[in-house]
Amino acid sequence: MIDDFTEYPWTCEDNSMDFIHARDLFACVPDWSQFLAQCYRTTKPGGYVQVFNRAVWLECHDGSIPAAEKHAMKREFREAGERLGKTATIIERQREEMEKAGFVDVTETKLKMPLGT
Repeated sequence: MIDDFTEYPWTCEDNSMDFIHARDLFACVPDWSQFLAQCYRTTKPGGYVQVFNRAVWLECHDGSIPAAEKHAMKREFREAGERLGKTATIIERQREEMEKAGFVDVTETKLKMPLGT
């Protein structure tokens, strides 16, 4: 199915999808509550919804980047998303939003993604 996922309600029928995969939509979805509600509505009982988002700010585990710089970057991403009417920080509450939409057995996996190695 090809459709505009930001237009609600989606045109697909209730309980019609076996699997929905959403990847790196962190700054694309204007309303995550609505988006996840549509995922829930259209997924068949026993189906899967996989939402893959990554943090768009850097973390430094060896202390080589000062905390103030890391926090400034995160603040800039947050403010940019707000100016666009979207959030770049859904990763902070993604699990909670999925559970609010009605999903059960929500699994969250956090991975480090090394840069510059």
